[in-house]
Amino acid sequence: MRRLLAIAAFFIFCTSLTACAARTSAEWDKRLSANTVTLWVEGQDLGGIILNARAEINVTRIDRKMSDLLNRDRDVDEWVTESLNYYYSNRKDVKARVKKNEVFAVRCRANKFFEFDPTKLVINGYALQKEDVLTSDIYWESEMGSGDEFVIAVLAPALKKGQKIEVSYD
Repeated sequence: MRRLLAIAAFFIFCTSLTACAARTSAEWDKRLSANTVTLWVEGQDLGGIILNARAEINVTRIDRKMSDLLNRDRDVDEWVTESLNYYYSNRKDVKARVKKNEVFAVRCRANKFFEFDPTKLVINGYALQKEDVLTSDIYWESEMGSGDEFVIAVLAPALKKGQKIEVSYD
């Protein structure tokens, strides 16, 4: 009986650690949700419920001003920090390309077999090229099974002030 209680206590402890580690602060939640667009590949909307979607793709605009928030509040997912780092990269090729563009984080989760192709992603009328993907292709260039996820950083032309993010996947 004691052993069972010890195992249950350990399980509850591990679960609470995982839940705390995955949380972002309210300020980050607000900022990220205002800069994120979600699209469902081959999904059917049935009154707010998405059916039969092959994948969920979230595109988040990562602007330079988020680094000020990061200095004050580090309670954010790692993919945000990694995406922000591209603005301050020491690599000359990345530095030159980031000056003219903005970084977007693309988070993809497969619900069924799915093969992600970044050239099918269009952000505000700009069709991405393979060269626009900043993240190594090791992370995204493969077939995805149900439940597989990845996050990549891409470059697209900067949004004008007040402009909404429009995304499509053809």
